[in-house]
Amino acid sequence: MQVSRIKFNQLFQMLAMEDFGTVFTYIVQRLTTPLFNVHYIFEIDLTRAHQVAIPGKRLPAGFTIRTLRGENEIVPMTSNLRRAGLSSPILDERTKRGDLLAVAFDDKDEVAAYSWTTFRDVWLKEVRATLLLGKHESFGLDTFVLPSCRGKGLQYVLEAQKFRRLCEDGYKRSMNHVHALNSRSLKTQVSEHKRKVATICSAPIAGVAVMRQCVPDVMLRIERRPWWRGRVPRLSC
Repeated sequence: MQVSRIKFNQLFQMLAMEDFGTVFTYIVQRLTTPLFNVHYIFEIDLTRAHQVAIPGKRLPAGFTIRTLRGENEIVPMTSNLRRAGLSSPILDERTKRGDLLAVAFDDKDEVAAYSWTTFRDVWLKEVRATLLLGKHESFGLDTFVLPSCRGKGLQYVLEAQKFRRLCEDGYKRSMNHVHALNSRSLKTQVSEHKRKVATICSAPIAGVAVMRQCVPDVMLRIERRPWWRGRVPRLSC
């Protein structure tokens, strides 16, 4: 299957580029997640979206960024997105839901990085719980930079443009979750002026997910679902 080969190629590229510590942490994270894991929920106030722009982090020459939403805008880019490793079922599901896609293209119009955002309740598969969103809230599903395009600051510029689009569309805040062992992503959250608003401790195999609020002005809710009851028909990250 083409997508599987692409994913393997991306994995091999990551192994070739990253140091041993990063690769080891990634493996530990993957192996232990079904037994026990800790995730942090981060939030950015979209009225401060302009602060995401970091001095010295500009769009590299030869790259362009577009924000796409709806079938009319995303479907024409389907072939490019598939070559970047996104499967047809994921593309169809997210497009029909009305998710927002921010994508960076290189000078050959190939996908270099992408970031998805949804506006509906989110099924967090790692913790087997659904995070409930409010009317003016959004949630980042995944942000990915192709291994060959890393080290150029693409993620910062991509996220900044995505947040500006969300603000223009009337959304008040955007959230995302990060595994506690993902030190690189945790540093990125700080760089983007996000704040940690909740911690989720989960033992998926036992159907346990406990959320602790970190700030008094943000109220979040999750709905737990044990593994033996099957996968819920909600949005998946």
